[in-house]
Amino acid sequence: MKITVWGARGSVPSPLKPKEIEEKLFQAIYGLPEHLNTNDRNAVQEYIHELPPLMRGTAGGNTSCVEIRTGENTFIIDAGSGIRELGLELMKGPCGRGEGELHIFFSHAHWDHVQGFPFFVPAFIPGNRLFIYSIHPLEKALTEQQRPLNFPVSLSYMQANTQFITIQEGQPFTVKGVRINTIRNAHPGVAYSFRFEDRHSVFVYANDAEYQDLDQNSIRPHLEFFKDADALVFDTQYTLTDVWQLKEDWGHSSAMIGVDMARQAGVKRLLLFHHDPSNTDAQLQEIQQRAIAYQAQDASLPTCEVLIAYEGLALDLTPSGMQDLRFDKEAAVLTPTTTFETRSMDQLAQQLERLSQQDTSSTPIIDLSQVETLTTANLKSLIALQRKQGASQIVLAAPSENVQRIIKLSGYLDFFAIYPSVEASLNAIQAREALKLPGQIINGRYRIEHKLGEGRLGIVLKATDIKLKRSVALKILSPSFGPETLARFIGLAKTLTAGESFTVI
Repeated sequence: MKITVWGARGSVPSPLKPKEIEEKLFQAIYGLPEHLNTNDRNAVQEYIHELPPLMRGTAGGNTSCVEIRTGENTFIIDAGSGIRELGLELMKGPCGRGEGELHIFFSHAHWDHVQGFPFFVPAFIPGNRLFIYSIHPLEKALTEQQRPLNFPVSLSYMQANTQFITIQEGQPFTVKGVRINTIRNAHPGVAYSFRFEDRHSVFVYANDAEYQDLDQNSIRPHLEFFKDADALVFDTQYTLTDVWQLKEDWGHSSAMIGVDMARQAGVKRLLLFHHDPSNTDAQLQEIQQRAIAYQAQDASLPTCEVLIAYEGLALDLTPSGMQDLRFDKEAAVLTPTTTFETRSMDQLAQQLERLSQQDTSSTPIIDLSQVETLTTANLKSLIALQRKQGASQIVLAAPSENVQRIIKLSGYLDFFAIYPSVEASLNAIQAREALKLPGQIINGRYRIEHKLGEGRLGIVLKATDIKLKRSVALKILSPSFGPETLARFIGLAKTLTAGESFTVI
């Protein structure tokens, strides 16, 4: 499970002020090490990269929006102004082709959690599918937000296929293999926290929540909800003075309360979130330091990492080297859940070995959606795995542009069957399996009788040409061949068979 923050500000978008940018520049220049050669571009870039995130950048001014990636699946929590930037990024992938599928969860319908939706470009693209989950009546809220008096484009004009799904508080449900649950928060108008669990990690989003009574009986349901989370987004908009005196019942909490609750629940990372729009980056860093100092006063409980949620913060919650294995009809889908390591490749080889020993004809699919890059060592291991499989083709699914480029540069693009998604891989395998069935007719002319043979290059079938009423042999090429290779092969085949009684289909 990978988490990316696209908006962490509370209440209203708050862009960085020019004076704040000027102060950041001053601090960066004033803190230059004496030995730094400012004419050395790489050295300067390294110095900047080592600065704290909120000194070299900013927490950002966009309101609440968090992205969750699990395999090929995309989940989005809240549609504050941060969802606009997320939408632009998503348009670079399947959403830009009208092939995207997104699952959007709303904690509640206050403006700072819905105001970015009218600018969410994937919602305007025909063919995209949006599933919107909420306890509140979100379809009504979004429709009202985009009435002509408020916004020039109505909700009905957004051409993606959108389905609104009402969920129930405290009733777990599963989406794409991820278990999701909710709990009610103390907040004006009521808000809800979300807990997401996959096979390897837990993420909790507890935004817009006030904890008025801190006795064990009152907070126990929330501690159980937070239990053992790998990351917890926690509303830390106010100081303790604000929460207990000046802004009681405003529906927000404090970093120090977050530290106490996170530690009691065994949380690994606490993300300070829903920043007050009046707080500068320097003030947010001070809040973080106070929370860390407060945690250090009590050594009786395990510590948690205290982080400021900022735009662009990305966390991979999956333990290193873990892999999933699931069966889906004619295929076994293996998902390496991090960058390939020696341990990952060993596990992959062991799982393929177990598959080969089982009484199953499942085609192995390696889902590369979580893998960011390949080395020559990784690639060699994949090639060795393919060779060991013999005639049984290994399918690679959902490689990133970077991974696919590396495979192409290596000259092995045609060695594997490569598809843009696991779903496309499964469809291709099912179609290929159907071609082997006796009685199937190809191109309305060739009836399959039985299989004559199979190798890495493809399948040879005996068929009957029902038009000419004679037996023929059909060569079904392996899906491992890329478009360029197929074009060359077909061109050569047509040249060789010119004037002969052969047909290329």
